[in-house]
Amino acid sequence: STGAKNVSVNPQATYVVLVTKSSSNTCYAIADFATGGTFFAKVSGTCDATTASAITGTTATNGPTGAPATASANDTWSQAW
Repeated sequence: STGAKNVSVNPQATYVVLVTKSSSNTCYAIADFATGGTFFAKVSGTCDATTASAITGTTATNGPTGAPATASANDTWSQAW
């Protein structure tokens, strides 16, 4: 996302990731994985769906591995804010 309220999408066979930048320049992502559910994240670095899809600990089908982190941490998926 190059600016506030623009959305970047990364549709794959087993998940979809949507990313947008807020007016305050915070990058937010939402992802839905085929068998893992829906997750949320704040993304640092480049604000795009490819960057969000590569967050450490993510598997293409099940989403994040291990327990979801708190949503206040950057670059970690969470199932609740």
